[in-house]
Amino acid sequence: MNTILALGRLIGNVYLGFSSSAYGKITYESSQRPCSCSNLSEYGIYLNTDGSVRLEDGSATAGGIVRNRIGKWILDFNKFLESYSVFEAELWGILDGLGILIDRGYKEVQIRIGSIEVASAIHEISSGGPNTTLIRRILQLLSWIKL
Repeated sequence: MNTILALGRLIGNVYLGFSSSAYGKITYESSQRPCSCSNLSEYGIYLNTDGSVRLEDGSATAGGIVRNRIGKWILDFNKFLESYSVFEAELWGILDGLGILIDRGYKEVQIRIGSIEVASAIHEISSGGPNTTLIRRILQLLSWIKL
């Protein structure tokens, strides 16, 4: 099993792609770039996730939306996380979204996130970077997902 993700490159309005046969595909795209859902099969879906933290009390939330290949809404989710960093909230959004999709039987998923730091951290740990429990759990779930 190939465990190394291939790092994409910056193009235009900032696109950073990571992909591998073992882990599915995670992309970082700026919010200015329109969603193009046409490169998935008829069974493929997109998971867009995000995390946020309130400055006043440090409480965090994570959530996401799932759309099919033509952009039609399938489901959305959110979760209150208590006190976490934005980075951790972003990871929780990916983890929870993947868990929901795997439980529902989806196998072809493309994940879109708004944090280049999170995308880079997932790439680095798959290449032997620092040990992070949330990232390892994400990589375990990604091993169930098809490119």
